[in-house]
Amino acid sequence: MSKSANLASAALPEEESLQEADAIVAGLCGVFTHTSPTAEVISELLSQKEAYGVGWFLVTFIRKGWSNLPLTTLDLSQFSLGPGKLRLLLYSLPDALLSSLETLKCGPRVCKDPGCRTVLLKYFRHLRGAGNSTGAGVSLKRLDLSTRLLLG
Repeated sequence: MSKSANLASAALPEEESLQEADAIVAGLCGVFTHTSPTAEVISELLSQKEAYGVGWFLVTFIRKGWSNLPLTTLDLSQFSLGPGKLRLLLYSLPDALLSSLETLKCGPRVCKDPGCRTVLLKYFRHLRGAGNSTGAGVSLKRLDLSTRLLLG
């Protein structure tokens, strides 16, 4: 067998894998479109350790343009995870979502945990800087800290 034939046969499984991945993405898009999880459901998934991965997966699908689930409110009032998960979530939010996100609710964990609070403040600074340099639109109209003090 020639060297080029070996390369062609070696590429075949990768092509099949890509086709399988496309089929999986198409199937999941269909499921998400059919079930249309609400902002409340997505927020709840993102706030719990056991379900965070599913919520993050939904946000990733929105970010990649594979789904156009509406998310005008992100309610993190029950967020129980650490600063790393909060950072991963916030920096994963797509520009398209940021232009439709109107309300961000934060609870005691986000407001009082020093690490989470730092992540939130750095994220707002990042948004302010990105908006000035790229013109990215952020439509956040309401930041609900639920009367929580930002000090521990």
